[in-house]
Amino acid sequence: MKILLYATLSLIGLTSGVISTTAAADFRCSTRLVQVGDSMDEVLDKCGDPNRVFNHAVNYRRASYGGYPYREEYTAQTYVDVWVYKLSSGQFSRSVVFEQGEVIDIKKGSRVSY
Repeated sequence: MKILLYATLSLIGLTSGVISTTAAADFRCSTRLVQVGDSMDEVLDKCGDPNRVFNHAVNYRRASYGGYPYREEYTAQTYVDVWVYKLSSGQFSRSVVFEQGEVIDIKKGSRVSY
């Protein structure tokens, strides 16, 4: 009986973690849902023009393994676009991060007050 209870509680905990993680990766513009994987055109269609736009390069480290024990490290660079939407007063702003024209992340910003 105890094992079944612990298994049920663990499953509920895991499920709620999955739900909260996916909920943080999308937001609504009016009645339309913006989510990871949307294109720039889709976001423009759903939300209109952003309040601010940032473009910048991001460096990250990569490792290439040619054979044991040989390892070569190099720095790669990619460009990202960040669109900031200030929603209605009292809501949190959203920063939509694009890489190669596709949403890769959505971040919650500060609360908007007018």
